[in-house]
Amino acid sequence: MNVFIYTFENLKNNPIKAIIMFLSVGLGVAILIFALSISQLFNQLLDEKVNGQGIVLTVSNTQLQADGSYDRVRPLDITLDAADILKNSVEGAKHATVIVRNPFTELTVNSKKYNIRKMVGSTKVYFDVFWLSVIDGVLMSDADVTNSAKKMWISESTASILFGSTANAIGQKIEPPTFNFARRNQNSRVAPTIYTVAGVFKDPDELKRKVYSIADVVIPYTASLPSGDIATRILARIASTFVVSIENNPNADAQIRSAMALEYGDDIQLNVWEGDRSGPSVILQDIRDSVAVFTFVINLLGFILLISGTIGILSIMMVEILNKKREIAIERALGAAFSQIVSKFLMQSVILSGLSAVVGVVLVFVIATPLAATVLSVFDGLDSSDISGNIVQPMAILIGFLSALLFGGVLGVLPLFGFAKQSISEALRDV
Repeated sequence: MNVFIYTFENLKNNPIKAIIMFLSVGLGVAILIFALSISQLFNQLLDEKVNGQGIVLTVSNTQLQADGSYDRVRPLDITLDAADILKNSVEGAKHATVIVRNPFTELTVNSKKYNIRKMVGSTKVYFDVFWLSVIDGVLMSDADVTNSAKKMWISESTASILFGSTANAIGQKIEPPTFNFARRNQNSRVAPTIYTVAGVFKDPDELKRKVYSIADVVIPYTASLPSGDIATRILARIASTFVVSIENNPNADAQIRSAMALEYGDDIQLNVWEGDRSGPSVILQDIRDSVAVFTFVINLLGFILLISGTIGILSIMMVEILNKKREIAIERALGAAFSQIVSKFLMQSVILSGLSAVVGVVLVFVIATPLAATVLSVFDGLDSSDISGNIVQPMAILIGFLSALLFGGVLGVLPLFGFAKQSISEALRDV
């Protein structure tokens, strides 16, 4: 109790120095707590936004090339039945469907051309795989695929750009460009086909859209094929890629390969990845690498700022120890162990560190929200609106508080070890 009273008396006698110390150490504690909290939230947000509802794996009948690209196997080793095999044979598989990359890169509406990011051919299961909900119109049906229906399902943002609103888009006509199908030594030109907008789906989360390259326009995968037996032959050549959504299965890759090998043979050429149709997601890996580097740097900065702040405690305790140098020497002469002397000053520096840490905990709740908005804006696809609940994490508070006690306590008694090298007579003579 005497140590507490004495410490507060010293603070009362030096209010300006005490305020500066509390603010410097408190700011260091606050920054450290914020750094640890935002690091944890970054990783949580990344997992929730990309994998919160499971992961989507692309299963492709391809060969990996030396340049890192994937070349489709010809003839294909797999069939359209692969979607059912994936869904029924892989643990945690919820939905699976074929995807056919469509060559269209622009659409014509009322004689005006619009560029699009991505258009795919698939089935109604595509919407389930990528968690897309139809907000206007109707969902694609099996009959649309069977009958090669010339229908389109477009994203909410695409509908707004093309037609002003989602409601206005339903029933509108869209013309994709003409596409040539090679047939022997001739080109079989398909006359321009008019598609009707049958539905509008809600925009996916932007980060998910980029990671998985989710399409803005979806059509039945049979819709762009020419009529007749050529359609079957073309489909047999291009239906090489499937997507499957999986929940809670870290061994999904191995199970997919095993199931496909069991069905199509051990020599099947197969690649499995998380990303878009062309290959593993570079964006996802870049974001993960950036978050890892950022969290390391910001946490390191937090500890550096805390250590810099606790130098204020070192300064105060150094003055205190210098003023008590004679008393320390007398106590040693009377038989007091050096550890007893250290423990007394350690308690004093720990009290100062603890009070400063309390200031830091209060301060972090003030600065956390504006700082989080600034930091999150650096990462495309993440923003402060994604954070639900408190930014400040309990574990970060505990680590920040204990770190302040540790660094403050150690620096507070550091000057004592210089006196330990002196003999008692030298210490008394220097006073």
